[in-house]
Amino acid sequence: MSDKEPERLLTIHSVCDQAGVRTSYIYERMKEGKFPKSIRVGRRAMWLQSEIQSWIRQQVEANRGSQPGG
Repeated sequence: MSDKEPERLLTIHSVCDQAGVRTSYIYERMKEGKFPKSIRVGRRAMWLQSEIQSWIRQQVEANRGSQPGG
């Protein structure tokens, strides 16, 4: 048995809340290849929580890496 938590799917509202961005930002960055792509579950667009968390970590690292003493 694995110690990993099962993968969770997030709605656009959850993604916006976790990432601190608006829906338009997400879709613009997806088109540019700079944000995790959604998957279709029925008629809904959903995101893998692990990919969103990874994207958030990348943003933190990029931001802190560019600051003196970061």
